[in-house]
Amino acid sequence: MTILVKYEKQSKETNKILFEKLNNLGNLEWARWGGWFDSDGSFSYDKKYHKISCILALSDKSPVELFSKTFEATLTVNYKQNNYEKSVNKEVKARYRSLINGEKALWFCQKIHPFVINKNNKLNELLKKFNINLSNNYNNMNSSEFLSWLVSFVEGDGSFTMAKKRNYPIAQITSNNNHLLNYIRQRCLNENIVSFNKVYLKQKEGLFKLSSKSNLTAFRKNGYIMQAMKKENLLNFYDKILPFMSLDRKKDKILKHIEIFNNK
Repeated sequence: MTILVKYEKQSKETNKILFEKLNNLGNLEWARWGGWFDSDGSFSYDKKYHKISCILALSDKSPVELFSKTFEATLTVNYKQNNYEKSVNKEVKARYRSLINGEKALWFCQKIHPFVINKNNKLNELLKKFNINLSNNYNNMNSSEFLSWLVSFVEGDGSFTMAKKRNYPIAQITSNNNHLLNYIRQRCLNENIVSFNKVYLKQKEGLFKLSSKSNLTAFRKNGYIMQAMKKENLLNFYDKILPFMSLDRKKDKILKHIEIFNNK
């Protein structure tokens, strides 16, 4: 692990200054962080020290770097291969990571709580350990807040690919939570953002072989997927999310989709 950016250890004084500085962050920003944590973030609780930790980890540097800068959290990168990657000689990818804990993490959790959908139950469970019961949740998000959440979540767990048989653009979201996908599907339909096809099971729960080149196996949960296609449907979707996206590699795929549609 290599430290890329390091901040001083938090204290009551430094946290007070940070919290006051971030008071001007609006709900759209908190909704955006809610989307990132619903896809690539995690929450944990340390019983011994009675504190929460919030970790954002991705192979894309930009969102983790922004999290590190915004919340003054140390940024690290790891190039270590796991056993599967070693067994198939897979190219090593960078894994960027930033963590906050203690008072800062508790404050952060309360701020993003109204904008966390996928991990709402986990977050509720943690906050109750601090006697914090928050009635306002994701069901109260307005249209702009939901769109802000959706953009980050799609950047994390969405993909923009081509149908192999017809060479046609497809946008899709995958998750092991079918209830989450159905919620997104209905909300997107209600908000006239995009029309996704019905959620379906792509992979069943159980052990599976990681690769034909390896004898390693792993356990996976049920994997669900929903897709969107058709020219006008996707163009409407891209028009709404593209201006707010931050990952260049996914923006480039969307721009290629738009170019394909314009040439048809």
